[in-house]
Amino acid sequence: MSSPFVRVEVKNDLRIVYFRADGSSAIYLGGRKAWRLHNPGNIAYGNGRLVKELGAIGHLHATAIFPDYGTGRKAMFTGLGQAAYQKRTLALAIKAWAPGEDHNDPVKYAAQVQHWTGLDMNRLVESLSNAELVKFVDAIERKEGKEAGKVMEIP
Repeated sequence: MSSPFVRVEVKNDLRIVYFRADGSSAIYLGGRKAWRLHNPGNIAYGNGRLVKELGAIGHLHATAIFPDYGTGRKAMFTGLGQAAYQKRTLALAIKAWAPGEDHNDPVKYAAQVQHWTGLDMNRLVESLSNAELVKFVDAIERKEGKEAGKVMEIP
């Protein structure tokens, strides 16, 4: 397997170039934004401080870019583990994760997550077992879209 990506260059919304320390690179074309950015939860970049601590290497508009899928997925679990999320119901966590002002429909989003997981949206995030938290994260990833595009490796 190739070495990890250490830097990113955004060419446009549908074309992201990732660079490795060895000088090789890969171009990610098309697919869903969450896939292109290695950010399965479409985590916001914010001021950059927290997401950089979680491994972000850049951003596309307001969305963080991670060096690989695993780092982006781990950031989802870390985010949901913060006190601000732990004390919220699943429905309120979704509303904070995917707010209406970002062109989301938090009520519909929560209904889809409930349908996919069977979880009660009135439960607190902190009450989830590890298996339930994985189901919750999987549902967020499904909702955010993970359809792949094309990867062009450049030696």
